Amino acid sequence: MSSSDHLMKAFINRLSARIGSKVISLAAKLAIITEEAPEKIKKEWTQFKEEVNAEAERLNNENMPNEQSNYSDNENANHDPQATIDRIRLKISNLESLGEKNK
Repeated sequence: MSSSDHLMKAFINRLSARIGSKVISLAAKLAIITEEAPEKIKKEWTQFKEEVNAEAERLNNENMPNEQSNYSDNENANHDPQATIDRIRLKISNLESLGEKNK
């Protein structure tokens, strides 16, 4: 074989060796990523559910004082069932009148 043939063969051998090592390296990285992905997704999903629950609790607590003050103060002051019925009817009447105004 001539010198140029050896040079060409050496070039092809080295090129294929480098490409092969790059492919192996990429395959190893891909294997690591695919192993870690389900764990990362599970962790993110758990964190998201915790955030949703915390937000729901915050909203519930935010609305709770208003509801408690509307009902507990009035009902503690008056244990008369008729007074409670009258207050509820008044609230319904007020809501109906607001609904008619908005039409």
